Amino acid sequence: MPTGPLSAAPTVIESVLALDPLKIVDLGMGTGKYGFLLREQRDFSANRLERADWTMSIVGVEGWAEYVQAHQRSVYTDIVVDDVRAWLQSQADVSFDVALALDIVEHFRPRDAAHMIGEALRVARHVVITTPRAFFKQSDHENPLEQHLSWWPEAALRKVAKYHSTQIVVSHDPLNVVAMLGVAPRLITGGSFKRTVRTHLIPDGVYWRLRGRTGPRI
Repeated sequence: MPTGPLSAAPTVIESVLALDPLKIVDLGMGTGKYGFLLREQRDFSANRLERADWTMSIVGVEGWAEYVQAHQRSVYTDIVVDDVRAWLQSQADVSFDVALALDIVEHFRPRDAAHMIGEALRVARHVVITTPRAFFKQSDHENPLEQHLSWWPEAALRKVAKYHSTQIVVSHDPLNVVAMLGVAPRLITGGSFKRTVRTHLIPDGVYWRLRGRTGPRI
């Protein structure tokens, strides 16, 4: 199913809105929950319910046409059915303020995901990524895009940021790694003190390997 836990939602939504974006692209929008949450917080909460009154453009890109239904169309400014990599290549530099890559990088092989992140950084000033903290198998016999093909702990995301010569800030919750890449990124998080101390004392790669929950090394 094209959905996931809500644990990272407060960090993602608050961090994106703090940037005061006018144009957002949601890469691999799935059910569209982040599009709705952003629209609800920016426009609906200000009683801008009519499409003509919206102050923020949110474009959704989805590779599996069957996922696109009326509820996404009601909150997204535009929806494109296309492979996100092909769509990104068709866009001009800095076309958007923010690109959302939420629970999508793990569906690409490492090299392909790194290239996709680079294209997202070219197209948007900021790229927000969420991805599972530990590797687990996932597949859907009807939709091959649902298969998990890679694992992205903090160290792997920092390596990609360094490769693309961009800034990165990373946070964690019990289920996800949350990262923002781009120009002077800002990530708002209220993560627990205990988890913050643990992350500094024991790197995630060691912690999860000891607990038998790591995926393939990248």
